[in-house]
Amino acid sequence: MKKIKVLVVAAIATLTMAIVMAFAGCGAASIEGFYNYDNTVGTGISESYKLELYSDGTYQLTYRQTWDMGASLSLTYGRDVTSYGDYTVTAEDTELQQLSVHLNMPERMQLVAFHRQKTIITADTAMWPEANEAEGIEGGISYTLMERAETETWATVEEFIAAYGREYDMVCEMGLGNMQVKVVGEQIPATSAVPAASAE
Repeated sequence: MKKIKVLVVAAIATLTMAIVMAFAGCGAASIEGFYNYDNTVGTGISESYKLELYSDGTYQLTYRQTWDMGASLSLTYGRDVTSYGDYTVTAEDTELQQLSVHLNMPERMQLVAFHRQKTIITADTAMWPEANEAEGIEGGISYTLMERAETETWATVEEFIAAYGREYDMVCEMGLGNMQVKVVGEQIPATSAVPAASAE
């Protein structure tokens, strides 16, 4: 049985930009705000969030996590996870120029995983690889983030979103474009495989 694995060797910046550009024109809703958050944990792990809110009540959130042992060793690996879904405004303070929002579970997700300066997989739940029994092809995706990680295998869109999807509460500073991030539950692990929903 062959397992579909999407392998793309490309520059991370170029690939990420291509994904953003491919979907930038979707929908006629105007952008209401763009906010970001960057953090370095101090163990070589860093994470960043880029959030776009739209006038029709939808959002686009890109969460990037990287782990770096030093550029000279070329041991950088990580994931870009982009989520699309609906949000709710939970509070607004015009005096402090703050907007609090709740991001609901995504309806669509994209994944770009990279290791040693190469992209190892791209996936999009809107274009999910389907099974073909006649040709012996299983549906879904499978990849290994790094040498010490477990191989992740996701057969269906529902399984993938259940494992990678997250809800967030965010406080956005409308004047500065920064935000505070609170994950509802646990964030996607940076140094190990993402457990399937059934294993939780």
